[in-house]
Amino acid sequence: MTLARILTTLALAVAATGAAAQAYPSKPVRMIVPYAAGGPLDTLARIFADKMQQGLGQPMVIEAKPGANGNIGGELVAKAAPDGYTLLWVIDTAMTVNPSLYGKTMTFDPLKDLAPVSLVSSSDSVLVVNASLPAQTVRDVVELAKKQSLAFSSGGNGTPAHLAGALLMREAGITMTHVPYKGNAPSVASLLGGETQLSIASIPGVMSQIRGGKLRAIAVTGSKRTPFLSDVPTFVEAGYPNIVIEGWRALLAPPGTPRAIVDALQAELARVAKLPDVVDKLAAIGTIGVASPPERLAQVMRDETRLWARVVKEANITVQ
Repeated sequence: MTLARILTTLALAVAATGAAAQAYPSKPVRMIVPYAAGGPLDTLARIFADKMQQGLGQPMVIEAKPGANGNIGGELVAKAAPDGYTLLWVIDTAMTVNPSLYGKTMTFDPLKDLAPVSLVSSSDSVLVVNASLPAQTVRDVVELAKKQSLAFSSGGNGTPAHLAGALLMREAGITMTHVPYKGNAPSVASLLGGETQLSIASIPGVMSQIRGGKLRAIAVTGSKRTPFLSDVPTFVEAGYPNIVIEGWRALLAPPGTPRAIVDALQAELARVAKLPDVVDKLAAIGTIGVASPPERLAQVMRDETRLWARVVKEANITVQ
């Protein structure tokens, strides 16, 4: 093939991609939520989908594909056509910790087989203790753990609360008993009932108990204080600079999705995140809307995949 023909072929391909992007979307878009309907991620996805379909002029169809901590839905999107009509909503740890938890049983690599679109929202977790526990600070919790047996709860093995608890033990040089439950609701119930003494839980999941005085907030996991608990210090402020876990939600696409389509989706997410009624709805569920270039999301995923690989290995965490 001559150089002229090569250049002509490339030009036609670029033109075709541009035309496809300009027409996008021309039909309904499937948005896969890899968890059960009605959960926190499903709620978030529906808030954004409602506004996105107004802005893009096509239905954004939410479809629940639960199972294997997000892997079933992730595999579906990883193998979907890269045309922007099948997208994946994800939570932070699912796609960054699953490679370490599931290993070779995973049929796709989130870092290679999914295309980042944008970070969508940010919501931190908080270390909470049963109100009867004589601890006001992280140091108090650490000292108690050195003197007596403490148990921390989570919604299951390999969940964000489990990983955060393991990170706290590593950084503080303490040992605690992990008690996994089948979901966040029974995990919080165990705290309230005194079966466990603490947990590093999502802020929306424990906000009402904190406000009601049944749980005490000790420290938040973000790099800076959250407006939802502005009087509660970060772990960094409490003297633990390596405990920074900034919870996030994001949108991913199949690998090879044209950059023009990715950019169109990212721009729409950024627009929606700033709408006043969306800001209010997100605040009601304890999260803040954000938007980022795809490269930023890719970097976050790489960094956290490395972090959780170390934690999973050192703590010998399994999904059994």
